[in-house]
Amino acid sequence: MHNLVSDTLAALISSNGGTPSNELQDHTERVIVHLRDPYFRVMLTQFASKDWSEVLEEGLLPLRERLAIAFQACTHGDVEGLIIAGLTPTGMNILQGYVDRTGDVQTAAILGAHASPAKFVDARAERWLETNRDLLDGFKLFHHRVEFDIERGQIFQDAVQNGDLSLFEWAPRQILIRCNYCSKPMNHVLDGVQKGRPTVYPHCSRALLRCSVRLMTLSIVPDGTREAELSHSHTAYQDEMHNLVSCTLAALIPSAGGTPSNELRDHTKRVIVRLRDPYFRVMLIKLASKDWSEVLEEELFPLREHTIDEAIVICQTCRHGGHASHILDWFFDEDSARSHGMCPVEDCDGL
Repeated sequence: MHNLVSDTLAALISSNGGTPSNELQDHTERVIVHLRDPYFRVMLTQFASKDWSEVLEEGLLPLRERLAIAFQACTHGDVEGLIIAGLTPTGMNILQGYVDRTGDVQTAAILGAHASPAKFVDARAERWLETNRDLLDGFKLFHHRVEFDIERGQIFQDAVQNGDLSLFEWAPRQILIRCNYCSKPMNHVLDGVQKGRPTVYPHCSRALLRCSVRLMTLSIVPDGTREAELSHSHTAYQDEMHNLVSCTLAALIPSAGGTPSNELRDHTKRVIVRLRDPYFRVMLIKLASKDWSEVLEEELFPLREHTIDEAIVICQTCRHGGHASHILDWFFDEDSARSHGMCPVEDCDGL
């Protein structure tokens, strides 16, 4: 066996730079069958097949030895090695080898997004992510790229909530608002919470532009201010409606056995119009009309403030614009039919 193994090794080593011939591989397999020493068998198997997976199938090799070989094989770009290494810096080395071997940057980007920077920062993962985004944009798969960014942002949010990552602005701002007169940026002004709605530019105090339809000031309301206003108005509205509904119910309940007076019914209708809660509306309708058919006509969906009331729309052709709700009212009537086809500004033929 010693002479046989020596001759076989001499032949295999001489062809180590390439693939052994079929005759040499067949001869090596016959030699391996006669060998009892697992290390000789492993050595010949690797030289002949160049495949570590066949080495790992050697049952006579101790488990610790096979694990050592498996860890060694993981570093050669086999993505299945992540089962052992996990999404760790060592796992990033495996992914780098996988990308070098296959060119599959998308798999590396998806896996890397779960690790960097949520667990640790790795420049290679960032490069894979940017390459994948550019690749999707190049294929005009913009929706898929946006979904990828959204899911990555969700990973960041989960990491922040779990305390694994400190809060940071991972998506840079892409819009810079400048004053139309002094050209100074307004973003840092909009970051704060202001009282009321501004009517002038913060730096030069020049008047803000006006809506082309209703000539109302196009106020740029910061998110903090808008949220504060909505919170305050919602609280005030709830208090007012609570008192109004209580008084109306107090008047309707004594007349529950009969028909409410016309004045009380008219008052109840005015209250119902102002209510947003569908269940309060249904209750008052039933007590006032005694008719379930009117109750069935009530759509049980709460009324909501539309963001479109605050949105600003600017025409990219004539540069005129206004509040989105006003612009829609100008171009479309209540039946969604086109009512106007031209810009509301005088002497402007913009569509």
